[in-house]
Amino acid sequence: MRRVPLPRWPQGKAEEIVIRPSGVVRLGTGETGTSVGPAVEISVAESLSEPHKLVAQTRRRLERARPGVEGVIQARPGKPCLDVRVSPAALGRALRVMDALIKGLEAAGYPIRIDAGEDNKTRCDVDGIPVRFCLKEEIERKVIPPPPSKSKSAVIYPWDVPRPKIEFHPNGKLRLCILETVSVRARHSWAGGTRKPLEGHLNAFVTGLLVMAQAKEADRAARERREAERREWQRLENERAIEAGREQGACAGAGAGTRGVESGATVVAGYDLLR
Repeated sequence: MRRVPLPRWPQGKAEEIVIRPSGVVRLGTGETGTSVGPAVEISVAESLSEPHKLVAQTRRRLERARPGVEGVIQARPGKPCLDVRVSPAALGRALRVMDALIKGLEAAGYPIRIDAGEDNKTRCDVDGIPVRFCLKEEIERKVIPPPPSKSKSAVIYPWDVPRPKIEFHPNGKLRLCILETVSVRARHSWAGGTRKPLEGHLNAFVTGLLVMAQAKEADRAARERREAERREWQRLENERAIEAGREQGACAGAGAGTRGVESGATVVAGYDLLR
């Protein structure tokens, strides 16, 4: 069977189409659909020179912080900084990644803000839609078996049983995560591998932020539509209940009038008999 070749792809249209349950998200610049993707290529510098003000603020906060149980440093509550969760050894690289990412986002028209609080929520404003994200280092969990019990007693109590020890070790692998929940399937994390480090995934992460913003907007529109439908259904139900009450009252009034006429006729008949 002869295979018919596909026609050439017209210039100016999207080169890739991702189909999602809520509709079609077009990647690239096309005649139809929404342009999704970073406006500039993002590259990470070898050193942190002239950092963004949020990155400089974060560096001051985290360089003074102490590692927690998992070996990750975090700023104290009430000290606003970017949502960066890394070990002291990975802090320099993490700041360079965030510096390049924030500068690229703001150059494309997507500002970054920090919601001051205990968790330092970092959000990217995509056309008025906030998308929360963070940069964290992967933590390896290691369980160390307990030593054998030294008790010579025939009865071993629960508090005498040695317990395993759990250690946490940051492994140096950085991961960018989008901390949002939407109703459609969307990618939430980007990490480096043996072939390509995280620094090579920043443009894809920006695209993920924009796609997530579209998904959040679609969810918001769907919630508003469902709420409007619920209110309209409630309004119609209230109108039906009021109309049913009026009909019931009219029927009750008509029945009372009929009984009154019958009672009056009985009184007249009894009066005629007495006469």
